[in-house]
Amino acid sequence: VRKNVSAEKSKAIEKLKATQANAPAEEEVDWREFATEKTKEEKESIAEAIKASIMFRNINDEQREMLYSCMESVDVKAGEWVMRQGSAADRFYIIDEGRFEVRLIPDDEEDLTGQGGNTIHCYEGSREKNAHPAFGELALMYSAPRSASIVAQTDGHLWALHRSAFRQVLIQAQDHRRELK
Repeated sequence: VRKNVSAEKSKAIEKLKATQANAPAEEEVDWREFATEKTKEEKESIAEAIKASIMFRNINDEQREMLYSCMESVDVKAGEWVMRQGSAADRFYIIDEGRFEVRLIPDDEEDLTGQGGNTIHCYEGSREKNAHPAFGELALMYSAPRSASIVAQTDGHLWALHRSAFRQVLIQAQDHRRELK
């Protein structure tokens, strides 16, 4: 996976940010709509997975518990598409278990075969190896089209976090802190 964004992609992101600023506000949701009970083991798995992500470094214990409860368990089968390039981005994913291929259709080409373009990377998650890569971080901040496709190479398990839940958890925790002052 690329570490740096090309000049063209950077321009596209800036253009997208500008259109997002003029877009209608997202519908507010109650983060509890996304909440489900998690076992201690599930919380530990999610905690291990998110500790490497920059997105979650500065969250407090209350926000962390809220996020744990909002994480959606997603089982996938080999060959199943998790996301397709160009589709709406509304979830961030953490790989709990399984192997996932990242595919990219170059800007000047079309996906005539339906294969999702060229394989550019593979993510592998493993509870045993304590490896939990993540993808889709930008979906938490922007309502931008997906920049790549992800397809499961093996049966697997993901944790998904919806953008609306993430935003509401941050807002809820900020409101709570204001009340305490």
